[in-house]
Amino acid sequence: MLGNYKISKGKIIQPNINEYNLTDTYLINKVSHTINEKKEVVKMTVTKYER
Repeated sequence: MLGNYKISKGKIIQPNINEYNLTDTYLINKVSHTINEKKEVVKMTVTKYER
């Protein structure tokens, strides 16, 4: 996914990405950033977060 530098492990996110069925609350478990001169791509592993 396209992302930004604020995405990091341990944060709780609430994406609304119907294409990937990500519409709940998630905890970021693992994240990697690839940055080049045109864009930043973020790969992450998440688990559903139950409050």
